[in-house]
Amino acid sequence: MKANAKGLVLALLAPFVLGQCSESSEDLGQTDPPRVLSNAVAKTAAKQQSVEFALTKEYLDAEWKVYPAATGTGKAAGMTAACAGTVLVLTHTTDIRTGYYFVSATAPGKSESERLRLAVLAFSPDQTTTPVAYISSLAKSAPQQVSIAFTVDNGDLYGMESIWK
Repeated sequence: MKANAKGLVLALLAPFVLGQCSESSEDLGQTDPPRVLSNAVAKTAAKQQSVEFALTKEYLDAEWKVYPAATGTGKAAGMTAACAGTVLVLTHTTDIRTGYYFVSATAPGKSESERLRLAVLAFSPDQTTTPVAYISSLAKSAPQQVSIAFTVDNGDLYGMESIWK
């Protein structure tokens, strides 16, 4: 059997031309929405550039965006997000402000995920307390999982009354 050069070249290029061996440029669906173990993290210092959230899974090679709101295209000024394994780090250029941030992930070949609302809480020298104003604002919004720490002194539980008022 004799092969000519044109036939050989065409046979070698056919899979690439037809898209069989090339990377697909089509949208492979939406990136899974990010999930965290806790949506709220307290700053550990009065001035702090970044905070960490524990993701429930890894997002390999995903691009992260930080927004100031649940909708809209404007990104949060001075804010970035990066992921290493299952740790999501929110960083500000100087000092991360307390409040809500909304993050999304975009995996390679997929569209941007839904936004996840995260809360950065104020620094408290006594990290066993959670600001009551923050807890009451959470209760008025969409259902959330809230982690609350209490102190116990000689068998007395402190903090419960201030939360339920």
